[in-house]
Amino acid sequence: GQTEQAASVVIDAMNGAVLASIPLAMTENVTGSGQDLFGQNVQLNVWHSASGYEMINTSKSMFRSGCNVDDPKQNCGAIYVLDVSNTPPGSSPDLSKATGGLVVSSSSNSWNPRDAVSAATNFAKVFDYYQQRHNRNSIDGNGGNIIAVTRFGAGYQNAFWLDGFEGMVFGDADLYAGSLDVIGHEMTHGVISKTAKLIYQDQAGATHEALADIFGEVVEHFPQASNVLVLGRRRA
Repeated sequence: GQTEQAASVVIDAMNGAVLASIPLAMTENVTGSGQDLFGQNVQLNVWHSASGYEMINTSKSMFRSGCNVDDPKQNCGAIYVLDVSNTPPGSSPDLSKATGGLVVSSSSNSWNPRDAVSAATNFAKVFDYYQQRHNRNSIDGNGGNIIAVTRFGAGYQNAFWLDGFEGMVFGDADLYAGSLDVIGHEMTHGVISKTAKLIYQDQAGATHEALADIFGEVVEHFPQASNVLVLGRRRA
């Protein structure tokens, strides 16, 4: 069915023709906040839609204005955080059902679950690292969407990057979504798949893991890098 939205409509009194329809429901990126897995209140960039707030970050330079942000299957250049509420392991995240799992709130400053808050914060940091240090536009290099899926499985002890889905999936058995080095590691697997295309087997597989380990550590220290002095000069 069609979605109804509030609008101010200008009608021609002579013939009844619609001259203009001006939406009254504003959609925009706004600054919000939420409590992460460690109980810290962190700043978030979220999407203000007609129905409330959605955990979609459109603040990055890759965002394509005018795109239908509410459809994660469109390549709008946004960071999406979805939650599958402990879907049992054995099934894979299904992008066709992604909209139903989008994390939403009636307030820009109150979010659940905390896993989603941590994932949103850390995904933004990894994007910033690759853009600022390597001039890379998102994980795929072309400004593509990045998707986080939290609370996958019940007591599921893993977190992994899923090629094709262009996102990372978090189990709930540990604080995976709050671990910046883990997220940097897994998202680097995505970068490798889009660049070197190393086969995940034998020496190529070992190189895949080694590079992900190295960049995971680099990403973890990136937010503090501006405060590190190198050869007597402050690092840019």
